[in-house]
Amino acid sequence: MPDHTDLQARPALYGLKKQYGSLLVEEITETALVTLAHARENRDAVSATLSSAIGAALPDIGHSSVADDGLTLLGLQQDQTWCVFTHPGGSADRALAARLGETSGLYLTDQSDGWCVLSLTGDSVLAVLERLCSLDLHEGEFKVGHVARTAMEHTSVIMLRLGHSHFQLMSPRSSAGSFAHAIDNAATHVHKERLIE
Repeated sequence: MPDHTDLQARPALYGLKKQYGSLLVEEITETALVTLAHARENRDAVSATLSSAIGAALPDIGHSSVADDGLTLLGLQQDQTWCVFTHPGGSADRALAARLGETSGLYLTDQSDGWCVLSLTGDSVLAVLERLCSLDLHEGEFKVGHVARTAMEHTSVIMLRLGHSHFQLMSPRSSAGSFAHAIDNAATHVHKERLIE
């Protein structure tokens, strides 16, 4: 019988890190994604619990809020919030439950292994993303801290704006290769165009 005790988890894109001129595309590893679900009528109570425990209230849909230690809450729907934070290893839902203390009425589900996370940073990031999705990414419309679901080359993506030229993209692990390929194609074309200008 084979010995599987030496098996180790690996990032969805093997720790991808690639530079395209001024644009850096990098897989963010050791990132936990935990969904926090609750009854709609309990939203105010849940928000108060989070504010007390981690220093961040539930964000409105399309917005994010950041806790004292950098944990980010993503408002994607009325009765479910995504929690994004650094956490090496498994059991991120248990780690979050321990931080929150009182979790009555909250349903935490660790989604970490099912998603890949990419950071895109640089002055050509908008030119790349505009080729891939239909969102209006003008900073007056999609501001720092805004979050949205979109599609890129038929792949589901959650997009969070972290800065003027900094975006974080999350996509299902099952389509991580196609997701990375679409970004690579767009980034390569934009970089070549800028070299010609």
